[in-house]
Amino acid sequence: MEAVLHDIEWKIIEHGWAVVAVGEGDSEPAFAYTVGLHDRGHPELYISALPPRVAQPILNDAVRRHLDTALPVGEPLHDLLSGGYAMVAIEMKDVRPLHVAHALQDGQIRALQLVYPDAAHRFPWGDGCALTQQRLYGSAPLT
Repeated sequence: MEAVLHDIEWKIIEHGWAVVAVGEGDSEPAFAYTVGLHDRGHPELYISALPPRVAQPILNDAVRRHLDTALPVGEPLHDLLSGGYAMVAIEMKDVRPLHVAHALQDGQIRALQLVYPDAAHRFPWGDGCALTQQRLYGSAPLT
C-alpha cells in the first residue's frame, strides 16, 4: 500500500490530482475517484459502477472543465458525456469509499458523486431506472 500511496502522491505533484480506480469485486461494483482536489479547495469526485477505462477519462475531463469554477450540484452537466446524456453531481454524505484520499489528506474529505442516467435518460432516483449497480452515496437532487 505504501508504494501505491507514493505513486499517487507523485501523480498529484505532477498533474495536480490523481484518479484511483478500483475494479469490480465480489460485493462491490467498480468505482473511481479523484485524490488531490481537496488540497486545491475543491471536493473530490467519485463515480460508481463504471469500468476504470470509462470512469477515469470522465473524472479527468470533469476536473479539467471545472477546476476554475465550482461544479454545480444537482444540475445537469451536459459537457461530460456524449449522445445528449447529462450527469448530475450530488454531495456525498458517506465518503468512506475514498480510502486513498483519507490516507493522504488530513481533515474532513468533501466529495461529489457524478451520477449518470440509463439509456432512457432516467437517473437512479427516478422511476424505472435500469441502473441497479450504481450505488448512491448522497441524496437525489431536489427537483
